[in-house]
Order: sequence, then structure tokens, then C-alpha cells
Amino acid sequence: MCSRLEFLDLIGCQLSGHLNSRLGQLKSLVTLHLSANSIPARSYRTGLAFRPMIPPWLRSQKKFWCLDISDSKIPDTIPNWFWNLSYQSNRIEGPLPRVPSNVAALDLPTILYQALFPIFLNLGNNRLTGDIPNSIGTLRFLQSLHLENNSISGQIPLSLENCTNLEFLHLAENHLAGNIPTWIGEGLSKMKVIILRSNNFNGSIPEEICRLASLQILDLAHNKLSENIPRCINNFSAMTTTSEHSSNGISYSISMGGFYENAALVMKRKIVKYGTILNIVRSMDLSSNNLSGEIPEEVTSLIILQSLNLSHNHFHRIIPENIGAMGSLESLDFSVNQLVGEIPSSTSRLTFLNYLNLSYKNLKGKIPSSTQLQSFDASSFLGNALWGAPLEENCTVVNETSAKEVEWGVCEHGTWICG
Repeated sequence: MCSRLEFLDLIGCQLSGHLNSRLGQLKSLVTLHLSANSIPARSYRTGLAFRPMIPPWLRSQKKFWCLDISDSKIPDTIPNWFWNLSYQSNRIEGPLPRVPSNVAALDLPTILYQALFPIFLNLGNNRLTGDIPNSIGTLRFLQSLHLENNSISGQIPLSLENCTNLEFLHLAENHLAGNIPTWIGEGLSKMKVIILRSNNFNGSIPEEICRLASLQILDLAHNKLSENIPRCINNFSAMTTTSEHSSNGISYSISMGGFYENAALVMKRKIVKYGTILNIVRSMDLSSNNLSGEIPEEVTSLIILQSLNLSHNHFHRIIPENIGAMGSLESLDFSVNQLVGEIPSSTSRLTFLNYLNLSYKNLKGKIPSSTQLQSFDASSFLGNALWGAPLEENCTVVNETSAKEVEWGVCEHGTWICG
């Protein structure tokens, strides 16, 4: 065989059958792409069926920088020696093993490996269980950690505080619990993306998180968080000013190349996957918690935020008067809260808005006039005492009120009442 071969790319070649173990003789191999094939290296009997397993000869490879066996339909568990390798769209089961400190980039959806120091760790979208091991804190050069969509439990380990280079933390869709650690804001100052949605975190949003000036995406939706939104959120500089590097994707460089970060975010009630343009996304999702108090006026300082979702909480009082200052907003959802008063007239200045949900609150009065607001479906305003376009009828009564409490007025085509 070609003993000097360094690069072999067989992606999507519709290969099937067993992978020849003689490939293990390619000791100079640096990059091997075998994704999107059906090439089990060896099979073992389970009952009456044979199952593929991770090629054992990979263990002898010493020069791998990049190995991709993603989407190869391998339902194997992770061998102890497999910390330098990765595979995607498989069915990996079992607890997270102890993390060795010589991992440079481990991505179970796609893999990049370099033995000098760890940068990128992706174990997302598998069936991993148990706690996040304390040994994760030994990966002091780690910049990105993906553990989303598993069945991981316990709390975020204190040892992660040692990973001071961390920029991207994606722990969504697990069974993690406890408070959001204050040290995330105190020690992880480079953090750009925090996604903790769909877990069991409780307590308040720590004020220390406001120290993360570089934070671009904060997703804490579908947890059990309570109390107020910290007023210091206007310290998120990356949500208030445009960086000269904002057109570049969130990426990591390794000696032989690099790779871009990616994440699936809920925007406009749809799951949207972002890759190379992730760095220009600014989003905050605190929906479906037990947050209360008023929506702080400071939120209107986040003038380059594109998506803000505070729905399904217990916020009361009024919508911030200066909400129209958030001129970059494309998606705004305040639905299912206890907000009162009128829709601020400044809302008409949100010219980029293409998703709006202000339904099921206690708002009243006329909907401000603007091309954007009148273009939305009436469902965006249901469950309030509002009138005016785009509601089909200019005069609406949502809550029955006794005659003594009714305030009468005149609208364009008749009489309206509000409680």
C-alpha cells in the first residue's frame, strides 16, 4: 500500500461492507474522511444479528489530525482509546468517561484531532448519561464544549471554571439541574455563546453573568429560573455595539487548518441552524421560565439584538417605552405574561421586525400604526383589550367587565370598551 499517503477522502462514496484492516498500515495518514458510508470495520454477534463496531486498527494511528467517520451508522459504545476520534448520527450510549488531557479536538458529529492541546470537544446528539466528569477542567485550552441533546444529569462541574479560554458552551436538552454558576461570569470572560435551554436549572439569573461583555447568544429557555432579569444586562457589549470582526464566523484555528462553530437556535418559533454566519447573530431567549418583575428598561440598550424572547413567564407592569430603540430586532415575543398598559408608540420604529407575538397579556388601547405592525396576523395581538389594524374588528372586548368598571370611548368605526 501507499505507505506515504497522508490524505484519503472517501466521503459519500456509497461504500458498504467491511473496512479493510490493511488501511491500518498507512502509518503516515493524517486525514481520513469516511463519512456518509456504511463501512463497518468488523462485526460481532448480538443475539441473531451482527453489529458493526468502531475500527480497532484506528487505535494504532499516531499522526491523525482529522478523522471523520460521521454518519456511518455505528451503534457501538465508546472505547477508552477513542478519545481522539469521532462519529456523527450514530447511537452512542453509556456514561461519559474520564476526559484525558491530550485531546485537542473531539467532535462526535465531526472530528478534528491534534495532540498538542485541546480546543474543541463535541459529544452532542448522542445518548450519553451520568454527570459531566470533573476531569473536564483539565482541558484548560478548551474553547468550545458541545454536550447538547443527551441525557446528562447533575450540575455543571466547578472544575469547568479552569477552562478560562471557553467561548462556546452548549449544554441544551439534558437533565442538568442546580443554579447557574456565578463563576461563569467571573472567570469565563471570553464567553460568546451560552445555550442551556431545556434543562432543570433553578434559582435566579446571576448578576455576574453581566460581566460577559463578549456574549452574543444567551439561551436559558425552558428551565425553572425565577426572580428578575438583572438590570446590568446592558453590559453585554456584543449586543450593544457592532464589532469590526462581526462578519467573521466563530471559528477555531489548529496548525493544519480550522473549523467554524455551529448551533441550532430557536428563532421565530422555528429551529434554525447557523454555521459560518453565527458570529453576526445576536439572540436572547429566556422564555418558559418563572421569571417575574418588570422587563428592565436596560434591555432596550441591546440595540443590535436580533431576537428577544421573554414569553411564558410572569413579567408584569408595562412594555419598556423605548423598545423602539432596538432597531435590529427581527423577532420579538412577549406573549403569555402579565404585562399591562398600551403598546409603546416607539414600537412602530422596529422596521426590521418580521415576527411579533404580544398575545395573551393585559394590554389595551390602539395598536400603533406602522407598515410593520399592521402587516402581522391578528394572532400576534389576541388575548388583550386592543383595537385597530390588523385585528379584523376595530373594536374588541376580551375580558368581561362589570358596568361600573367600563371605560367608554369611540374608535374609527364605532364604540370600544376596555377594562
